[in-house]
Formats: sequence, structure tokens, C-alpha cells
Amino acid sequence: MSGLTSGDSSSSSLMALIGLQRASGAFAWGDPLEMVLKMKKEEALARKLEGMPEEAWLTALAVTYVEATEEHEEDLWSLVVEKARRFVERNVTEEGERKRMWEEAKKTVEEIK
Repeated sequence: MSGLTSGDSSSSSLMALIGLQRASGAFAWGDPLEMVLKMKKEEALARKLEGMPEEAWLTALAVTYVEATEEHEEDLWSLVVEKARRFVERNVTEEGERKRMWEEAKKTVEEIK
């Protein structure tokens, strides 16, 4: 099941979400991310681990969501996700901390699916 929208084509909705990615690889907050996560930015940030950079957390949520719900569109998002993961690695350098962040992002996305 594609989770981006029920009315729009999956590809155009996915492209709207991808459009939130900055040149650095980070994802910014925007309506497409709010729509798929089904929560306001404040709610999403409340789930962030203490000390975790905001941009890294939002990026982890976006990546986790796309990977979990848009498998059939991987040709559209694989390079986007690769760039986003590199951004996270550069900004959350401690491996254990990064692993906890990805686990928390996965838990958050599973709750909203």
C-alpha cells in the first residue's frame, strides 16, 4: 500500500516528498511530510531522542517512511535515500546514537502505517 495519498498518484506524491530534500541531503519539514507522518512538526520533534539534531531526525523519518511504504517506486527514490543517509552519517557521527535514531524512526513510522 502506498501511504502518500489515496487521491493522487503515488509517483507525484512521492515526488512532492522528495522535493523537501535539500542539497545537503537533509529533509526539511513541509506539508508532504506532515501528511504522511500524520502529525505536526512539534509532535514529530517530541519523538526525537535528546541531543539528536533536528534535521537528522526529520531526515530519518522521511527516509524510513519512504523505504517502508514505497518499495515499488525504488527507482525514483534510491539515490535520494542514499544521499539522505550520508547526511545522517555526517551529522550523527556516533554509530550507537545513529542506530538508536533509526530504530526510533522505524517505530514512529510503524505506528502511523
